[in-house]
Amino acid sequence: MNDYYILAIGQLNLLERSEIVGNLQTVRYNLAGNKFLVKTKLGVSNTPFMNPNLKLTHSEVLIELAKAEWTNNEI
Repeated sequence: MNDYYILAIGQLNLLERSEIVGNLQTVRYNLAGNKFLVKTKLGVSNTPFMNPNLKLTHSEVLIELAKAEWTNNEI
């Protein structure tokens, strides 16, 4: 299992590479390009801005990514 976070784009380069699943090239950006979704290893985040209150479950991520902010439904 993993933890998921939606963070401001300015925090992208502050991530500890060892904490994320995949790499910085595999994060998902919202359509506006001002937020991104990152998947981290379960319970290992020591990065201060990755507040446990902002942590999402896989089910919550799927709901969030279905919103207009993340998905272009005009295809």
